[in-house]
Amino acid sequence: MSLIPTLKIGLYNAWLGTLLMISTGWILLLKNKKTRKRLSSTSWCSAKEKTLVWSGTSIMFILLIYSIWVPLKLGTTWFHVGLVIFLLGYISLIISYLNYMDSSGNKSRVTGFYNISRNPIYLFTSIILTSVSIASASWIMFLLIIVYFIISHFVILSEERYFLKIYGKTYSKYTQRVRRYFLLF
Repeated sequence: MSLIPTLKIGLYNAWLGTLLMISTGWILLLKNKKTRKRLSSTSWCSAKEKTLVWSGTSIMFILLIYSIWVPLKLGTTWFHVGLVIFLLGYISLIISYLNYMDSSGNKSRVTGFYNISRNPIYLFTSIILTSVSIASASWIMFLLIIVYFIISHFVILSEERYFLKIYGKTYSKYTQRVRRYFLLF
């Protein structure tokens, strides 16, 4: 990874992975308006929490714009490692979206990755973004992803407080059974 990146607009840049990740979620959710609305709703947020949500969205937008100028390191170990992680994360993200669509907002009915992580969409989004930063060997992108993950963590804590208030004991049992980020917490 280079401290001073070489920036150049190109077809084979980091935007390929970033845009694919962002668009896949919206394409999957296009056919299910109720799920899309549930996923993008901030009605449960306080003003401070909405600021966190929009900060995370802004970081994602900045990453997308920045990735237009960051060339992938094609043919290098960085690229191959990033590609493998990207493919695993991308497939897992698609499955997580399908699991989310299947749950219909019922926190007592969890399927798929929601049985091993309470937040698989956030988790696999972070993994995919990290893989893109690896494939492009970009420290700046990696630092932005760390900021995104930290912001997402606080959004998740807020969501979990809300779910605990709404779903009570059912959600409490779920949190005891399933970790927040799979193996990490």
